[in-house]
Amino acid sequence: MHPDLNNLSKQISSPVPFWFLNGWLEEWHIIREFEMMKEKGVGDVIVHPRYGLQCEYLSDEWFEIFGMCVREAKKHGMHVWIYDELNWPSGTAGMTVQKNSDYQSKYLAIEPQALSEIDLDTFEPGDYVIAANIESGNVTKTRLMEDVKSIRALTGSWHIFNCTIKRDPFYIDTLSFDAVNRFKSLTYDEYFKRFGDEFGKAIRAIFTDEPSIYWVSVGYDDWNLPYTTDYFQTFEAKYGYSPAPMIPYLFYRGAQGTAFRADYWEHAGFLFNERYHGNLGSWCCEHGVIYTGHNNHEEPLRYQIRFQGDMFGTMRAEDIPGVDHLGKATLGNNWISIIGHKICSSLTHTSGKARCMSESFGVMEWDTTYTNLKRVTDWQYALGINLLIPHAIYHTISGMTKRESPPSFFYQSPHWEDFDAFTNYLHRLEEMLLGGKHLCKVAVMYPLSGLWASYQPDRKTPEFEYTDNFINSLCLELIKNQIDFDLVDFRDLKEARLEDNKLKLADEQYEVLIVPATPYMRRQEIERLTEIVRSGVSTTLFHRAMEPLAQNLPDGMRGATFVRSEELQAFADILKKQLDDDIQITGGGADEIMAYRREKDGRKITFLLNRSEKHRKVSALIKDYPDTAIFDHETGTYTRLEGRRAGRKTLVQLRFQPNQSYFIVSGAPDAQAPREPKSEPSPIELRNLTVNVPFNTASIYHFRYTKQDSEPVDVDVRTHPRYMPVNWDPNRPDFEAFAGVYEAEIEVTSPAEGIRMVVDRDFTDCEVYINANRIALSPCCSPDDVQLSSHKPGHFLTDFQDIQADVSSLLKPGINRLKVVSPTKLSEPLRLVGNFRVHISGKNIALLPPDTVNPFRLEHDYPFYSGTITYRAGFDLEREYASLILNLHDVRDSATVRVNGKPAGKRIWAPFTFDIASLVHPGSNTIEIEIRNNMANLIHGNPRALGLQNMPSLAGFSE
Repeated sequence: MHPDLNNLSKQISSPVPFWFLNGWLEEWHIIREFEMMKEKGVGDVIVHPRYGLQCEYLSDEWFEIFGMCVREAKKHGMHVWIYDELNWPSGTAGMTVQKNSDYQSKYLAIEPQALSEIDLDTFEPGDYVIAANIESGNVTKTRLMEDVKSIRALTGSWHIFNCTIKRDPFYIDTLSFDAVNRFKSLTYDEYFKRFGDEFGKAIRAIFTDEPSIYWVSVGYDDWNLPYTTDYFQTFEAKYGYSPAPMIPYLFYRGAQGTAFRADYWEHAGFLFNERYHGNLGSWCCEHGVIYTGHNNHEEPLRYQIRFQGDMFGTMRAEDIPGVDHLGKATLGNNWISIIGHKICSSLTHTSGKARCMSESFGVMEWDTTYTNLKRVTDWQYALGINLLIPHAIYHTISGMTKRESPPSFFYQSPHWEDFDAFTNYLHRLEEMLLGGKHLCKVAVMYPLSGLWASYQPDRKTPEFEYTDNFINSLCLELIKNQIDFDLVDFRDLKEARLEDNKLKLADEQYEVLIVPATPYMRRQEIERLTEIVRSGVSTTLFHRAMEPLAQNLPDGMRGATFVRSEELQAFADILKKQLDDDIQITGGGADEIMAYRREKDGRKITFLLNRSEKHRKVSALIKDYPDTAIFDHETGTYTRLEGRRAGRKTLVQLRFQPNQSYFIVSGAPDAQAPREPKSEPSPIELRNLTVNVPFNTASIYHFRYTKQDSEPVDVDVRTHPRYMPVNWDPNRPDFEAFAGVYEAEIEVTSPAEGIRMVVDRDFTDCEVYINANRIALSPCCSPDDVQLSSHKPGHFLTDFQDIQADVSSLLKPGINRLKVVSPTKLSEPLRLVGNFRVHISGKNIALLPPDTVNPFRLEHDYPFYSGTITYRAGFDLEREYASLILNLHDVRDSATVRVNGKPAGKRIWAPFTFDIASLVHPGSNTIEIEIRNNMANLIHGNPRALGLQNMPSLAGFSE
């Protein structure tokens, strides 16, 4: 990596969100949206052309739009990144590169069949035909067949492997320089031609997304192999033998098969990383811009091998190595492999790169909360990630776009109002973890040769599953014991310096090397491990027979420790004691605490995370941490950490709330003393609590659908709605087949006043009627609107492209009939907005007049509401308190508090407590609490709990 690009990467601050340009775009949209991003602290943004874009990708119009983005970024002191594709995976230049069939993805399709079952008179040989003798599931010999005549000459029990080169029209040949160069010329060169003066300035990086050896359209578990025009020639030049006669060994065991499998899959990874990532990465380096992104399938390891070949090679080619993480689950509440994250952060450490990133939060769905974001973020940063790419902020969520990998964290969501708090959280997190050096004593050899050698494309093998399970179990045990580690491949081991009984790479100095159980090692790997053991590095090898050596290991490795894989947990316990780290955590629940260690500006820094959903209290023995303090990156405060001295060590008690994280740091002599209330709390009554919901929404999902010449049927428009078909979907849906009349009823129990119909832009092409009166719908927003903002009376609901009409005069007390004549499948609800309560009875909805509601069960009367809810209360104080704690208890989902009109703080996850002592005075005081929920109620029609769930409490402490 060029030092200038490494330094440039240090200037980036999270979050760097994907900004989906996924609809109709005008200049005023871009201006407004950059203003909103700047307001929330976003400094860098990835301009991502996405499904729904209403201009031709890579046209002059597209580049004009991108130029507006560069202009607005410069105006606000921001930066943009180029997303190098329309949608994903990267490489097709908007599905144009593969229009030339020479550039289409190639693979070798294998059709195995017993010779005795083949009719040679009709047999059509493929590009390669191999005969194999298979006995008891093992290949004993193979022959490359020249023609049908040579097949006829075979005698005995043979199997024929008919191999045909096939093309995938949905993706490009990423193993081909020519195909990748075509992609590069259509995208990278075109951006540079127009905006080259801004490369390394306003344009900081290029993001490549989900490239792959071949795409998922080829399949997952089948008889297909990576291939390109010169695959076999380059293989033979590299390894010294022809792969063609060996193909049966990729699917069956055999004496020669293990080494060949390792060679074949290594070569696939080599070509992919040389011709795709290495090619594009070199271009970026030459043009002064950062190259980053991530591959398709970091997890599970089986598909990491199939689609990437060698993930380490990709990380080396990227200036900012990257992974992605989809969904809400993390290690601790679901089994999620950490291997991809650890490869990413480890290669960053061993190569001296400053940053490693994760594209996170995709497909979390609309019920996502900031609690979910914090949980995933903390978990990833504890694994060494230090740059966050949120997926995503959407230009629009109208129509089908809202169902394309949601959620959006942008202006459409009530949570956007609080996004600055999340941005500030990330900034403080990165202030601690960016720069300095990683403190890590343990390296784990990643058994790539063993994974390659035991991988079989068509099915799982016991050897691969054993290795996969063991490496995951090993990593988990180390994490549960707060033993930080880096994964290193053979290239790392080969290049490492062996000095002072340590394994040294860049700034890393490993005292311990762990070699997992693996079914295969190459001879050069054994030789290098022997050198490492002889150098004095403490090396542990887990038991596993290693083909093809006759003996398990040579005599030169007798200085190593050998451990049975069944003794993994005991090994981790012993290793924790032997390492004697500066912070050792023990006690019940200690295995739920993650630790990541760094040193920066002469201070030691340990990031601790409780990855569980429970409160945890653990003990910690701390040594060599002068002036120890806890740094709370939520508040930016340092608190002195006090405990009981035990020789050189200090014994302290650490308490964690669910999912809580904080830092233990040295060198903080000015840290404040711990604030533990010494007096008993004095409860203070809150009086006259009121709640205000500015409007309500009634969403109608259930319709009676009539298609021409068909009987009516009941439908719920949430069931199998219209969606954005992916580029590689060969069976595009025919939504027009569901055109017809959709009818529903709604009951109104009092005269309708001030009620609007606000619906998705999808209804523009529909005819909408209330009680046989056609409604004229018009846009909710225009360029004259000062700020795009939802969830306010008189404005849009889900998106600025919503359309509306005042329907008060059309609604009458009693049953009202609604009708939609749609030219396609109706996939959005009809929504009425106004001042009313909503009652749901089965599939029926009634509008009730405003009345007193339960402030802690608002979903009963506002089941479809997403927005801001305001609570107000008063309280009286007879005297001053040293501390006055307002506890909101259970909040759905974020809270902003004002006391006597002054800001008291914002909480976007638990605990929802505020010390308001400095804002009050003796006598009468007021509290205002704003609660914002997510979009699930509005978009899913899910009556999820919202607002406060309990009466807030207020307690004063004298000291």
